[in-house]
Amino acid sequence: MVIVVGFLGFCAVLRAPVGVIPPLLTRLGQDLGMGEVARGALTSVPILCFGLLTPLASMVVRRVGVNAAGLLTLGMALTGALLRSARDHLGGLRRNRRHRGRG
Repeated sequence: MVIVVGFLGFCAVLRAPVGVIPPLLTRLGQDLGMGEVARGALTSVPILCFGLLTPLASMVVRRVGVNAAGLLTLGMALTGALLRSARDHLGGLRRNRRHRGRG
């Protein structure tokens, strides 16, 4: 039972970055000035990456094993989330510092 719950949690963590695009698509398109075609292309990028990177992922799983590959995947997802958070935070600090002296 613990394995099933762990697997479902693993899938939920990896599903969130892919599943978040469609609900935000209208706002992303408006904020970035994207047309309908660009919005449609944006939703297909994750699927395209899945298709192109599956052979590489299979080789990694074969080489390091299922458990290590899962841990590596979660580590990369965590690293990406931390880098995005740090970039947003540091970008805000830089913007504030840049505009601080302007009246």
